[in-house]
Amino acid sequence: MDISTELNGRIEYIVIPAIQKLLTDAEFEQLTIESEGSRLDRFVASIQACGETLSVIVSDSYMYENMDEARDRFFEDLRDEISETEFGWGQLRDGSSN
Repeated sequence: MDISTELNGRIEYIVIPAIQKLLTDAEFEQLTIESEGSRLDRFVASIQACGETLSVIVSDSYMYENMDEARDRFFEDLRDEISETEFGWGQLRDGSSN
């Protein structure tokens, strides 16, 4: 498996579901992924929503957590970031309304 295929798989499993659950189509604008070279166990998801940028670190190092744990932690981290934005101030979204 090449690096880009594996990275895309991690993005689809960890990042995309959280965005779909926590942001409405009207809020979500863009997703940018920044990685540290060929390292697949750590990258940054920068999400544009309602004119604001939310940056969340994605880490799924097999030494510390499995992919399910990384997915759950990313969901919680993104939810916390949203609660600090102007459009989501104070909201603790659970993902059930989208």
